[in-house]
Amino acid sequence: GRLGTIVRVASSQGIAQEFLPHAMASFRKDHPGTTFQLPVVAPSQATQMVQDGTADLAMTFSLAPIPDVRVIHAQRAPIQALVRSDHPLADRSEIHLHDLLPYPVALMEEAATNRRLFDLCCAIEGISFEPLLVSSSSSALSAFVREANAVSLIGHISVHEHLRIEGLKAIAILNPEMHLRTIQIQAMVGRQLTAVVQEFADHLIRQLGETEV
Repeated sequence: GRLGTIVRVASSQGIAQEFLPHAMASFRKDHPGTTFQLPVVAPSQATQMVQDGTADLAMTFSLAPIPDVRVIHAQRAPIQALVRSDHPLADRSEIHLHDLLPYPVALMEEAATNRRLFDLCCAIEGISFEPLLVSSSSSALSAFVREANAVSLIGHISVHEHLRIEGLKAIAILNPEMHLRTIQIQAMVGRQLTAVVQEFADHLIRQLGETEV
């Protein structure tokens, strides 16, 4: 490992909760001199941070192509329903969004990628929901699902291990709009990444390949 190398990765919340800390810890086993900075920000701000050079990499969810950024890697990151394991829908492996209509829901704020696709899908289907809770905190939503037996939305990468231990389950949503999101690793256009940043980007791609996103 190289001495005193700092890798700065800007990330949106769902990716920063468990995936990135795990990837950083496993990378350090082979690169013990590497330290990390992990600002957790809105997706657009994460992209802005690589554009202006305040972050080496951004890892974020995206709904559309973004100009003036180099996408090192992208793959689909579908949105799923999150329920308690004793919820009436919990024995289903897949659902349609209208299957949620009889149940209380808890949603991210309107700027979040999963909320934007949810709202688009509702408009297409001609259905509407009155959420019991709207929050910018995915951990608050998960806790509310657990306590109130509500339904929320989540990307599988965000369903980290302690949620499973707490008796929560993710269910695939069949509506095609809920599959439009990608997870991206981004860098500045024209910027030569240092060797350790490039190695960490490659490590993230390998980790994504081993993770259900």
